[in-house]
Amino acid sequence: TRAAQARRSDEAAELDAAFAPIWTLFREHGGLRVAYAVANQIGLPVGQPPAPVRRLDRTIQVAVEIAIQRLQSLTAA
Repeated sequence: TRAAQARRSDEAAELDAAFAPIWTLFREHGGLRVAYAVANQIGLPVGQPPAPVRRLDRTIQVAVEIAIQRLQSLTAA
């Protein structure tokens, strides 16, 4: 948001592209479910989604982990 507000369109586009895997997971598997997985992945103590919301399958959780690791590597650089 800051990049877009500062009219740094190249940076904003780069950041949006970095988040693309997360946005895809949100669309395909539900934003709430993915948000819980992301929060757990980054160490926020949110636990599991409330019933009747199901947890993500392990393969999808791994995709969330990979997407978060890629984002973290960008911020570490």
